[in-house]
Amino acid sequence: MAKKQRVWHIYAGAWLKEFAPTIILIVAFGFGVAGALGGAFSATHAAVAMVTIVAFIGLMLGVSFLLLRQARSRNRRYLDEMALIRASVDLLPYALARQRATVVLRRRNVFDVREACGVDPRLSALDDSTRELFSTYESIRLRNGDLRLARSLISPSLREKGLIRIGEDMGELEICVDPSTGQLHTIESDTHAITESLGVYPSIYHWILVVAAQNER
Repeated sequence: MAKKQRVWHIYAGAWLKEFAPTIILIVAFGFGVAGALGGAFSATHAAVAMVTIVAFIGLMLGVSFLLLRQARSRNRRYLDEMALIRASVDLLPYALARQRATVVLRRRNVFDVREACGVDPRLSALDDSTRELFSTYESIRLRNGDLRLARSLISPSLREKGLIRIGEDMGELEICVDPSTGQLHTIESDTHAITESLGVYPSIYHWILVVAAQNER
């Protein structure tokens, strides 16, 4: 019971935060209308009008509360699904992740890719798996977003010593690899730290699979 009560407290707090300004405006409007009616009609008519307004307010806020709960529930389910996908991808052997990612990168509804042309000396700073990917592709861009990997971005990370930057997302995320382990890291530009929310991946191929799953839904 205590757990359920805490959940309702969370919903109530979110509801008040979301709708408090609207409640105040509508109630003030209701009192104004009731006052005007009170001057033009009898006290009974004014009371009926006030009750009607309050009932309407209650109905609208009730509907808004239910919609808010549904949205939060959908978001929670989505996050749970993504966590399960991430966990299952992390368990994939490297060879299988590489094989699946190679197929995923051909999906033009998810990624825009440019084939590599020529040898780039910057690739020598990368681990074997990431070097192999950039030997095939000049760049990989998420079709519905600003996330991209590119040869032109390969350079030492500005935010985490020992990592090599290979991509970015709107300047908010720095996508890096550890050349000693092949692990991929996403680094937040505002905290200058490895993100706590699933920010380290076994390899670049595992990361590609997770990104594809997030953007195919």
